[in-house]
Amino acid sequence: MATLLKRLGKVVLRLAVGLCGARITDQRTGRCAGKALVLPWRGRLHVIGLEEARLRPHFLPQERLTYWRQELGFSSHPEPDFPHEPASHSDPDASDPR
Repeated sequence: MATLLKRLGKVVLRLAVGLCGARITDQRTGRCAGKALVLPWRGRLHVIGLEEARLRPHFLPQERLTYWRQELGFSSHPEPDFPHEPASHSDPDASDPR
């Protein structure tokens, strides 16, 4: 019975995200990350509906400093820059042909 209610709740929540959700764009790349419900609750921000995207919230820069209203944006983590590591960080055993 509990699993049936969980499934029904997920279906209703996905329907609500599809109908009422806001389109979330990645501020770093400009691509659409999906739709989500953004709910402030007891001083926390709950983002419901972004399952496949790993985004982190941050405040967007402002032209004029007003602390009473700040815009919130989401950005993805940049890809790691592993091929450009200095030679001192390479594995010392990698050059040994044994």
